[in-house]
Amino acid sequence: MYSLIYLSIYILYRGATIGAAIPLGNDWFNTQSSVQNSTYIGFMVIMAVGAFSAIILLPANKVVRNNGSCVSLHKFSNWKRETMEILRLFLDWRMLILTPLFAGSNWFYVYQFQVYNGGGYFGIRSRGLNNLIYWLFQIFGAGLFGTMLDSNKFGGRRKRAFLGNTCVLSLMLAIWIGSIFVQRKFTFDSVNDPEFVKLDIYSDGYGPLCFLYALFGLGDAIYQGFVYWLIGTMTNDVERAARFGGFYKTIQNIGSAIASQLDANQTPYMTQLIITFALNVVGLILSYAVCWTVPEVTIENIDNLQNGYVPTRMVGGRAEKEQTSMLGNHCIPHSEQNEHA
Repeated sequence: MYSLIYLSIYILYRGATIGAAIPLGNDWFNTQSSVQNSTYIGFMVIMAVGAFSAIILLPANKVVRNNGSCVSLHKFSNWKRETMEILRLFLDWRMLILTPLFAGSNWFYVYQFQVYNGGGYFGIRSRGLNNLIYWLFQIFGAGLFGTMLDSNKFGGRRKRAFLGNTCVLSLMLAIWIGSIFVQRKFTFDSVNDPEFVKLDIYSDGYGPLCFLYALFGLGDAIYQGFVYWLIGTMTNDVERAARFGGFYKTIQNIGSAIASQLDANQTPYMTQLIITFALNVVGLILSYAVCWTVPEVTIENIDNLQNGYVPTRMVGGRAEKEQTSMLGNHCIPHSEQNEHA
C-alpha cells in the first residue's frame, strides 16, 4: 500500500527539490534579499507543463492491477449522499481523535518555513541550500519509512502501526527539543536590527543548523506518510478514501491557516515553536488509540459500484464474490459478460 503512497510523495518531493534547486542556482551570487524574476518564470514553466501533462492519464475503466483484476468504479454520487457521508465522518471517533494529528501536519510548516528558515536568521543563499536539502531528505525519508511500514519483517499491520507511530513521535521530539536551543539564538526583534548579520553557508555554526533543517524534512516525510498509511488501513474503497483524505486535508489546512495568522500577528518565535511542539506530541500520542484498531486485512461493505455490481463485501480491496475481466481495453464484471458474448 505504502509503495503507491511513496510514489506520489516521491513525485511531489522531486518537484519540490527541483523547485528548490532553481532559486539556489539562480541566486547563488545574489546579494539582494529577494529572488530574481527568472526564478518565478522557471516556476511558471514547470507548472504549465505539469498541468497539461494531466491529459495523458489513462481512463479509470482501462486500469488493470498487476494480478490482472480491474479496479472498482463507483457511480457518480450526489450532494445528498455526500452530505450524509461527510457528516458521518464527524461521528467516527477515529477521525475525531486524529484531528490534532491532522492539524499538526501542516502547522509546523509555518514555523519551519517562515520562522526558522525565513524569519531573518539565514541569508538568501543559506535559505536556498537549506530548502534544497530539506526536500532531498523528504525523498529518502519517505522511501525508507515506507519500506518499514509495508515490510512483514516488522510484524503484522497493527505492530507496524505502533512501530511507525513511535518512530515518528521519537523523531519529532528530538527535532523540536533541538529547535528550542536554536530558537534561543534569535527573535523577531533581533533579526530586524540593522546591525544583525545573517548566517551564510560559510558562517561558523551553519552546518549543524542546516542538518537540523534537513531533519525537519525527514520528519515531515515520515509524519505525512504515516498519516496516509494509517488512513489507508481504515478503508480500501476509493470513494471512502477520498472522503477520509478530504477530511484530513481540511483539518490540515485549517491548522495551517491558524498558524499563519499567529505568525502574521508577530507572535514570538519561541511561542510559535512551543505551540507546534505541543500539538505534534499530543496528536502522535492520541494516534496510538487508532493504531490499536488497525486490522490485518481491511473488510468492508461497498454499495455504490457501477457497471452492474451488486452490493458486496470487499476483503483487502477486492470484491469477495464479484469478479471482473477485460473486454477489449475495458474492464467489465462477470454479471455483464453474457451481454457481450
